[in-house]
Amino acid sequence: MPRARAIQPGAAKVRMNLTPMIDMTFLLIVFFILTSQISNVEVAEEINLPAPHDSVSVDPEEDHRMVINLIPDAGDRARITSMRLGFRTLAFDSAGRAELRDELLAAVAADPTLKVDIRADRQAAYGEVYPILRLASASGARRVDLVVAATLDQGDLHEEGQP
Repeated sequence: MPRARAIQPGAAKVRMNLTPMIDMTFLLIVFFILTSQISNVEVAEEINLPAPHDSVSVDPEEDHRMVINLIPDAGDRARITSMRLGFRTLAFDSAGRAELRDELLAAVAADPTLKVDIRADRQAAYGEVYPILRLASASGARRVDLVVAATLDQGDLHEEGQP
């Protein structure tokens, strides 16, 4: 017959398994890193947005939108040198526009309610921005917006020396 094991007197040893807590900590760290990178897409490049004149306000938290940043030349801010779509940089030439068109068509096919926001420097020539506006509207996006700087005071709309 098996002999029963005697219970020894004294304090019981309690062990705590830290593995689930460490796993949760790393998951939270990864989550915050990924969400902070996604929210920084619009501020990745230094672009001086134009001031609005009689514009319609749009809720910036609308979902289902794509942001296209038009990056100006460092020396001549009126000239666009590249485009930024999320974290990808595209050349501002016919090949880059073709790639942008394909991305827009695929995104609109996947989500017909897609809205497109185009951000360009206030000194960018309209002739540089216009082809991208046409490309975005031709892709079938639900709405295409040219993003401008938000102002609280109408007196801030005019820069020094401008009417």
